[in-house]
Amino acid sequence: MARRAWIAIGSTLCGVVLVGGFAAPASASTSTLVNESFTGATTSSPNWTLPTASSSGTNDACLTASSNTSGTPVPGCSGPIGAESGLQLTTADTFQEGGVSYTSSVPSSLGLDATFTTYQYAGTPTGADGIVFYLAASSPTDASSSPVTLGGNGGALGYAPRPDGADGLTHGYLGVGLDVYGNYVNADYSGSGCSDMGSLVPENVTVRGPGNGSAGYCIQSTQTVTQGALDSDSPVAVPVEVAVNPTGGDLTTASGVTVPAHDYVVVVTPTGDSSPIVETGALPSAAGFVPDSSWVDSNGVPLQLSFGWSAATGASTDYHTVSNANVTTLNGNPPALGVTLSDNSGGSAHVGQTVTYAATTSVSNADETRPITLTDTFPSQLTPLSAGLGGTGSGTTWSCGVSGQTVTCTHPAAPQGTLDPVNMPVTVAAAGANVADTVVVGSPDATQGSATDTQTYTPRPTATALAFTGQPVNTQVNTTMKNADNTTTHVQVSAEVGSGGAVDPYYTGAVTLAFSPGTAGNPQFVVNGSPTSSITVNAVNGVADFSPIIVNTVGFQYTLQATASGLTSATSNPFDVNSVQTACPSGQSCTTPPVTDSSGDTAVIQAQAGSGSTTITASFGGNVAPVHPCTGSASSVLTFSGDRQKLITETFPTNLPVLLFCYGQPTPFTDITLHKTTYYNSTNKEYEGLLPPCLLVPSGQPCFKVPTFPVFVPGTLRPVIDPTTKKLEETVVIYSGAADPKTMH
Repeated sequence: MARRAWIAIGSTLCGVVLVGGFAAPASASTSTLVNESFTGATTSSPNWTLPTASSSGTNDACLTASSNTSGTPVPGCSGPIGAESGLQLTTADTFQEGGVSYTSSVPSSLGLDATFTTYQYAGTPTGADGIVFYLAASSPTDASSSPVTLGGNGGALGYAPRPDGADGLTHGYLGVGLDVYGNYVNADYSGSGCSDMGSLVPENVTVRGPGNGSAGYCIQSTQTVTQGALDSDSPVAVPVEVAVNPTGGDLTTASGVTVPAHDYVVVVTPTGDSSPIVETGALPSAAGFVPDSSWVDSNGVPLQLSFGWSAATGASTDYHTVSNANVTTLNGNPPALGVTLSDNSGGSAHVGQTVTYAATTSVSNADETRPITLTDTFPSQLTPLSAGLGGTGSGTTWSCGVSGQTVTCTHPAAPQGTLDPVNMPVTVAAAGANVADTVVVGSPDATQGSATDTQTYTPRPTATALAFTGQPVNTQVNTTMKNADNTTTHVQVSAEVGSGGAVDPYYTGAVTLAFSPGTAGNPQFVVNGSPTSSITVNAVNGVADFSPIIVNTVGFQYTLQATASGLTSATSNPFDVNSVQTACPSGQSCTTPPVTDSSGDTAVIQAQAGSGSTTITASFGGNVAPVHPCTGSASSVLTFSGDRQKLITETFPTNLPVLLFCYGQPTPFTDITLHKTTYYNSTNKEYEGLLPPCLLVPSGQPCFKVPTFPVFVPGTLRPVIDPTTKKLEETVVIYSGAADPKTMH
């Protein structure tokens, strides 16, 4: 399409002055802060990021010299044939938005001078929409520039808000727009609080001021240029210079442009013309658009600035490209803050351990006259600790604190040199490979510094199951459980990494010990003299210790169950709880105290004299259930032990129609059929059968002595009590051999 030569138009807003021709002060020494060509396959600095695009959600910025669409920090896009090499912000397509932001902020106290080249070309006949170079307020104590979200697309150029509600660029300070289509100067793209009265004006250079969200972004100055001054059919360079001088005296850029005190200057060299347009204005105050007053100086100028470029299209289009960016100070070298970061993990730390990160800050270029802030927001895998936090040198002046995941330390003004290291202890909360922690140091007037330490943390052995590593042993009722050497038994439950795995030494959870579900007789533990159905203790180094163990109910083959939240439960080995033992010295007989069950049955065991000392026990009840061919309740089970021949006298209430004596022991015996027993109870681990009368079996076999009162029913071989008997109780004497243990129902 046809383009016309650029012609300067003299009408301006806000007192625009062409200062390029005035006599200027001599140029001062400068310090380069950023130098980036954007013409390679990747950026020379990693400190770039693509902000979120508020309107479309897609940021179209890319490097035309790269075909790597997944490249970082800026992807490639291999621009079309004839495309200008550089940072392409949009293609010639509708409703696009692209932008980049430098991820380290720069100080403004010595002034800033940014130069770069723009290209707007090959779009629709009217061209659209334009490119913005922006400055945004950033935290004065954080080396990472405060993140921004781009403003709206179309006429907002990624800096201003849109009339449809899209917010403007986050904490925007200045948005220098090279506006081809003309809506960037339109008052519809101003936020609340502005008094702009403009409408669409094609081809203009317009500076919008501070804003945040939907407020501000008012026009500071604007200047209209001739069609074709900013864009063209094919790529034509339009160099731009933006200088900011917040100091109290005039400064001069390297190109010879005078920047008055507390002013900004924009210099644009149009296509096909060597005579630049110069636009200037007073630096506005951003005081109402930043989080707090610490972000700005006494005139409202941000102490630290982030910067970048944005571009947008609407219904009309252009390619928008930037290259050859350079940012320097206007006057002198600011203090430069550096920092190193290391850790003492030794490359083998795992979850649950404490690791100390050490940060050492240095000051160079110039003395730092303002307070220094060190900030470390640790990743989620690391939890910072207050204990041990702070400087390590003698007389150190670091003051530190922890808030959530962030450690913040402050240091007063410091001369050039190295400051005392800061130790930052953390607990490893989660495993992860290449866990990156970054510490930043900043001050309001310095070039900020940062350092990253990367470490791999492994999972610690994590408990998944419980296991009894200290088993219960046979004991007496209401008596502390003792080992064979008379020491107190410690029933211990370990939290293990998988069944049968190593103990998790970091497990400290609550473990509960109780009798296994379904245990007959309702046994309970005795703790401090009171019965309780369970005992709960916290594990120490992965082991829960239950001691002493006292059980208040006689029972046999009891088992205990250990449970803990999130872990597989465990069941102990079986153990017996016996009545109080009766000692039988060698060569003497002994008799146990009477024991009684819940139905009134009473049993007394008389052990015969024998060689060797032993103990005799007799207990009713427990969890040995009578099974085929015997009947009755568990409470009627009589269990006895002791390596002697015994006479067992059991007394029953009267009016029992039939007495059947079911006997059990680990080895077969002669039963009532006068054959060896064949029924084996796998639950009780014993052979069971009905006892015959003693007169029918050889000596040494278990049997019962027929009492004088029963009337025998022929062929039954079972003692039957005469139902007409009116006695209150009857007695049956049972003979037992020496094999132990035994049960009788």
